[in-house]
Amino acid sequence: ELAQIGREQLLDAVTHSHRDLSSRAVTSSEPAVCEEIIFQIVNAAAELDQQSLTRNLDELFASFSPDIIVYRIIPELMQETGDAWVAGKISVAGEHMVSNVVEHRLRNLLEAGRRAGVSVSGVKSPVICACFPDEEHRIGVLSVAYFLVRQGYPVLYLGASIPFGALENSIRQLHIQSVWLSVTREETLLSHRQQFIELLVRNHQVRFTLGGQAVRAADDELTKAGCLFCLYPCRISDIQLANI
Repeated sequence: ELAQIGREQLLDAVTHSHRDLSSRAVTSSEPAVCEEIIFQIVNAAAELDQQSLTRNLDELFASFSPDIIVYRIIPELMQETGDAWVAGKISVAGEHMVSNVVEHRLRNLLEAGRRAGVSVSGVKSPVICACFPDEEHRIGVLSVAYFLVRQGYPVLYLGASIPFGALENSIRQLHIQSVWLSVTREETLLSHRQQFIELLVRNHQVRFTLGGQAVRAADDELTKAGCLFCLYPCRISDIQLANI
């Protein structure tokens, strides 16, 4: 196989490999750099300084690979932002400003991943990624959607607060085999739990995976109905692609 690649293409691949290694070699200073940039972003949120926030995010994206940003830095950034809001250091407006800007960047990465054209053979229908009804927090499920696209799966991202009726219509219209849902508040999960069980039973041929901050333990009844879980806290690297 190597002989068939040809000299020039092989040398080019080696060059890119060295570049990737050199970019990863900067990890000795990575924690300090990340900590400083995250500190600056949270400060910008406290002051509602969108220009500073954008500038620091630009620096973040210029310094690290998209995978490191999505899988490691964004979760830490959102945790720090949430902690600062709880402590009264930033307002709801500041927290929303960070969330909206980060979400915009994640959407751009998702589209870039789609345009890259990597695909898993044999996958005939898209994977749906969406939020539970009444769930507005999108960053977690966007990160999962990005991860799945990076693995070569076609993703249909349906965003926040998808009604189960609309979700079920999409499943039947597109012959969906895999659905990934996110819910962050336990109250939201409990209020829609029975409807979700009925959805699972009606669509038993579909593999449903549920994750988010509200999913801290497996639910026997949901499991029996066919639901799989990404228990919180769950790293992207822990996701089981066998669920698709």
